Amino acid sequence: MHTDDHAARLVETALDRGLRVPDDLAVVAYDDENAELAAVPLTTVTTPRRELGREALQLLVDRIAHDTGERDTDVRDGGEHRPPRHIELLPRLTVRASCGAAPRP
Repeated sequence: MHTDDHAARLVETALDRGLRVPDDLAVVAYDDENAELAAVPLTTVTTPRRELGREALQLLVDRIAHDTGERDTDVRDGGEHRPPRHIELLPRLTVRASCGAAPRP
């Protein structure tokens, strides 16, 4: 799996060498920045960018809201000790023509 740019170049090289995408070679990219603009629209693993930004902002707001002004003297954790939080943000698969699973017109 590669970024959209790498995968698009791979598709172009494959097409130049006479390969058919997705018949001879299926391609899945990662990012979904410009995947739909490739010579063969790329199937991608799409990161949840908005959710990531929303969670990052919420963590920052929570930290500011709960800041008491008192700091631990433990330098290793950068000051105030807070328990770690685990947040899972799952990517989604955006199916396009490059993998062979997209409906053909």
